[in-house]
Amino acid sequence: MIGVWFGVMTLLIVTSVMGGFARDLRARIRGMTAHITVTSSPASRLGSMENWEELAKKVRAVAPDEVIAISPQLEWPIMISHGQSPQPATLVGIIPDLERQVSGFAEHMLDGHPPDFTNFSKQTLPPDWGPCIIGSGVLANHRHKDIIFVCDGAGAVDSAASALFTVNPKDKFELLVGDAEWTGELNSGGEERELHAGAEWLKSRKDASVKDWAGALERAFRLLAYDPKGETRPCVVVVFGKALPPEAAYREAWHRLPSDQRRWLRVFTEAEILVEPGGENVRAAGVITIEPGPGARLALVSRVQDPYIGRSISVTTITPEDARDRGIGDKRIDPTNARLGIVGSFNSGMNEYDTSIVYAPLEFVQRSLRECLIDAKTREPILDAEGRIQAGRVNRLRVRIRNYDDAESVADRIRKGLGGRHGVITWQAEKAILLQAVAVERTLTGVIMFFIVIMAAFSILAILSMLVTEKTRDIGILRAQGATVGGVMTIFLGEGMVIGILGCGLGLGSAKYVLDHLNPLADWLYERTGWYPFPKNIYLLDRIPHQMDPPVWALVVGATLFVCLLAALWPSWKAARLNPIEALRYE
Repeated sequence: MIGVWFGVMTLLIVTSVMGGFARDLRARIRGMTAHITVTSSPASRLGSMENWEELAKKVRAVAPDEVIAISPQLEWPIMISHGQSPQPATLVGIIPDLERQVSGFAEHMLDGHPPDFTNFSKQTLPPDWGPCIIGSGVLANHRHKDIIFVCDGAGAVDSAASALFTVNPKDKFELLVGDAEWTGELNSGGEERELHAGAEWLKSRKDASVKDWAGALERAFRLLAYDPKGETRPCVVVVFGKALPPEAAYREAWHRLPSDQRRWLRVFTEAEILVEPGGENVRAAGVITIEPGPGARLALVSRVQDPYIGRSISVTTITPEDARDRGIGDKRIDPTNARLGIVGSFNSGMNEYDTSIVYAPLEFVQRSLRECLIDAKTREPILDAEGRIQAGRVNRLRVRIRNYDDAESVADRIRKGLGGRHGVITWQAEKAILLQAVAVERTLTGVIMFFIVIMAAFSILAILSMLVTEKTRDIGILRAQGATVGGVMTIFLGEGMVIGILGCGLGLGSAKYVLDHLNPLADWLYERTGWYPFPKNIYLLDRIPHQMDPPVWALVVGATLFVCLLAALWPSWKAARLNPIEALRYE
């Protein structure tokens, strides 16, 4: 019975978690992918659509009751460089007001930035730059790896606790209050718990005054100078306090560091730069001060996040026209270059998007890729009286419908309504390989876990076989007194079914309890061992998902009872076939 119990419980938990993962994955795909995408041609995505407004009207006319919103996009592969080696990415020109109606673009913005191309920190981009919003994976090299809070005063502690959730360090943060210190590790999947624990620790500190600024800053600098040769990503020290540390304290703390740490770490205060002469200075540490109060959080966002706000990205590509011509004849293909300024970032939870997507205004992308009217002599875009391009082209329309499950039928109607001249693809077809892989993985996992139930069934077979051998005399007496073959079989079949029913009942109850408390159990395990069974940095989900699907659970229970019945069938048949004379011969 214990084998059936644990087999059913394990199978139900695993299938429920895999079902929840598949459900959340599909939701994330729908959040960044339109329900239906219309391209210029069924055979190629290199083509462009010159009058997308008219095409959008035709799409709406084909399915007026189903289509909710339509957004144009100009998507093109690029190579980007931002102080690191060039990497491939995808430039996507959008109209934010339309895009947010089609996808979950606005819901995935980080750090409180608005879902458009306005600059949060009010920096002014150079006139030839275009604003862009990049994925958190592209953004990783601009994030502070480590952040240290130094608090002076009770108000500073409260402000630091409330502002802790606005920063986004990549791996670690340190909290220094008086002589006390607290470390939070963010690379094990427990980011939210670590931040909450850090905030609670800050609120519990009573003596928050800094008596020795040089000593406090020295501790902060030493924490940032670990493994200096192997760590080059930027870091920051945030000082919360009404009274600023004296300038001499920075220099004294700096000179207290060992010479090898000063060689590899350069410190940027608000008044000077502390650099060791002749050093390699591969890691930059910024020091900023935040005054406690209601505005501390906003000040922290606008200042700590500056490592990427306003930074430039160099874009290199070839235009769609050159890609279509492919250098035919004597035409020379020259690369097209553009400069983008980062004004925000997003995290969709899908690595494919977060590491490659760069959003920019549609008109800027059209101008950069020459997807508009071009002057034959100057080869520059022709502008109207308001300085806007003319006849801008896109290469796809993203369509949102009322019910995403009807995407296939609506797509067929749109395909027929457009006369087959345009490509029409649904979100399931666009991510078919990924969705099929998850479905196959879920099925295989269920099959593998079911072998636990089969092993439990073999235990039932062995136990009942031994019981038949042990009770041969009793079976013989029953048969001699007139018990029928069916009656004897019913006894042992019933025993096998009782084991199966009790095991399934306990398994159902245990699985329901574990799933209801799955995340608290994972949190408890993390607090005790430091290991989280569902790391966020791998699965890109904040919590362990699960979906208790009644049909699946009924199938598991039914299959388990059937296997238990089969396991009891042979011993019961063996018992029923015993000859009473042979069974009682030696009694």
